[in-house]
Amino acid sequence: MTDAQAAALQQFVEAYLDSRAGRTLDIGTPDHLTTLVEAAGAAILGIAEEDLWVGVAMSWLGPHGAGAPPAAMRTHVHEILTQMEPQRDLRLTRVIEVVIAYGCGKWREVPAGHSSQIGAGSWEQRWQGAMRGLVRAMEPALAQANRWLAAHVVGFPNDRHGGSGGAPQESTALWSDAWLLAVRFAGPEQFLQLPEDEAAFTVEYTGEGLELATVDQTYASFVPPGAKALWTIHDRATAFALPSGHFLPLPEHATMLLLTRDEDVMIKALAEGQEQQARLKPGEVGALIGPTTIQLRACTCGTTHCLERHRLAGWNPAKRVLKGDTDEQREKTEAPLTLWDAVASAVKGPQATLKTGAFVQGMYFPLLAQEDFLV
Repeated sequence: MTDAQAAALQQFVEAYLDSRAGRTLDIGTPDHLTTLVEAAGAAILGIAEEDLWVGVAMSWLGPHGAGAPPAAMRTHVHEILTQMEPQRDLRLTRVIEVVIAYGCGKWREVPAGHSSQIGAGSWEQRWQGAMRGLVRAMEPALAQANRWLAAHVVGFPNDRHGGSGGAPQESTALWSDAWLLAVRFAGPEQFLQLPEDEAAFTVEYTGEGLELATVDQTYASFVPPGAKALWTIHDRATAFALPSGHFLPLPEHATMLLLTRDEDVMIKALAEGQEQQARLKPGEVGALIGPTTIQLRACTCGTTHCLERHRLAGWNPAKRVLKGDTDEQREKTEAPLTLWDAVASAVKGPQATLKTGAFVQGMYFPLLAQEDFLV
């Protein structure tokens, strides 16, 4: 596909999406991409089929008003598709998930300073349309989890599953939770550079929750009972000062997990295969000594496989897995690990059937704990 064809295609897609027919299209409905591709193919002749699918998907999900998808990006998406699926017909069925992931930052580096800017008008940034696609991919798993929780957890709201049919409105709790999880799933970890100070980053348990703050107040967070905070020492070995006067040594790449409970805060420091534990009682304050840089985890599940299962970067679209409707089903079929599979597993836990032991390993459990639904 030439640059001129890509520009014509992008202009057609934007115009079609602004039409009455286009406004009915939903990124969360795979058949709607087919509708858009067929309309574009009929209007613009001479574009190879796979180029057409990729061009339409990128024009739909890319930044509005930013011009045609850059040639280098179009080529990169083609290369990714070819590597993950050698059969052309099957590649076409996976275009939308690859473009969503690519638009959310997978397989490329979002320029420094742009990591948190979504949909600001540049192809180099994360694309707002791709993030909406990821949100729509999250919603079915969240709706299923909310129905299950309403049936099994006393007091859990029975109206958080989004009703039936159609895309949830942006004012609903379901959409809000899906957006938060999509940002955590797609986004990079946050880095905090702590200055030289004996209390560069304080951790105080008030009895009602855990208050985290940097000494200069550029970062502050509250962790309610049942929720966790998690970070890794990115560089410069340091130590965590306990109120007793003792210290937990933290070498580079050590991980700290803080679990807030009703009666105290459990602190775990994990480094080089060794684990140290401590506790904070109500009114006590601990502190991370600077200077150092910490990497705050967006997902606070604290599980061993978090970076693999709860990050877009950990999704391998070429991986094949055995699938069945339930975990107990004996005969399962080998199939690709789609983005929808990866998202569902991240939200609900690693098992196909919702179960308590698996659900607490997912991304949704700590988010609900932060919102005081599961305490």
